[in-house]
Amino acid sequence: MINPASGFSGTAHVTVSAIATETNGDQAVTQQTLNINVAAVAHAPTISATSESGTEDAPLLLNLGIAAHTGEHISALTISGVPVGATLSNATNNGNGSWTVDPAHINDVQITMPTHWSGDTSLTVSATSQVGSSGPTATTTTTLPVHIEAIAHAPVLTVSDSSGNEDAPIALHIAAAGVDTGGAENVNVVISGVPDGGQFSAGVNNGNGTWTVAQSANRW
Repeated sequence: MINPASGFSGTAHVTVSAIATETNGDQAVTQQTLNINVAAVAHAPTISATSESGTEDAPLLLNLGIAAHTGEHISALTISGVPVGATLSNATNNGNGSWTVDPAHINDVQITMPTHWSGDTSLTVSATSQVGSSGPTATTTTTLPVHIEAIAHAPVLTVSDSSGNEDAPIALHIAAAGVDTGGAENVNVVISGVPDGGQFSAGVNNGNGTWTVAQSANRW
């Protein structure tokens, strides 16, 4: 039995010699060549990434850390579990939540979540290593947690001048709305510079000349 060197594949040609020795020291030798064929075996690639995090509305580079065994190459990369509406760069959408990534771009894959998307999800990454152009393959599959941190967006605020009579309520023309229509953002309006003794029909008097009115109050 022979243990080939680590990573060796192909044919090794060894010479086998049979030696006959007389008592007087005379020798005769017979030799033959023995061919040892070692079939190549693919090794599962490594994926070093354990988690990824980014911020809302910004592309996230997936530092997957994929590496093939010496003498092999990454022949295929699939990422599945991609949220609906998200996209991957340098990849083809398979239409079922999975994307096939061009192996030439395994180090610069970016995921872009849907607009204003934040929260947590998990991607499934499958990388395949191959020996040569048509040799055996081996695949590694791992789960990659992804966290997208929410960020606040400047709300839309519209005001117009108001007028009325002394000792009578005056309607204010104020409209405020969040940009994130998914309901993740809460918009409050703070009104400052309120004259002493002035009162609003809704909101909280902060006691320092300012009032805070929640968007849900919808009364100005």
